[in-house]
Amino acid sequence: MEGKDLAEQIAQMLQDVEALSQRANQTPDQPLEILTNTFEQLHIALEELQVANQELQQQNEQLAAARHILEQERQRYTDLFEFAPDAYASVTDGDRHKTLAAGFQLHLSKPCELTELATAIVTLAGQDHTTAN
Repeated sequence: MEGKDLAEQIAQMLQDVEALSQRANQTPDQPLEILTNTFEQLHIALEELQVANQELQQQNEQLAAARHILEQERQRYTDLFEFAPDAYASVTDGDRHKTLAAGFQLHLSKPCELTELATAIVTLAGQDHTTAN
């Protein structure tokens, strides 16, 4: 059941209850029939609301499970990146120059900020790689 359908059904039920109330006021000689009809309408409405509630709970559980899986995957890839071995460890600025002179295009020590990594990727993607070192 979709949210819009549920909202429309609730609005319709409210109109039905209002109509039953008006009928009860107009026909005081038939209160038992109107009362029985009102209880039937309320019973149907409660059953539909229970079904809608169960569907919403199930959707919420599915969303929570999907969110948990996504968080686990994000953490897994974060761990893979942060704990991946470095090909070259730099201690001083001189070591950084040695790294670049040895043929590396760029040196980033881990862990690095996401913005720093993104900037490095954009920089490297924009370089001309046709020349040999």
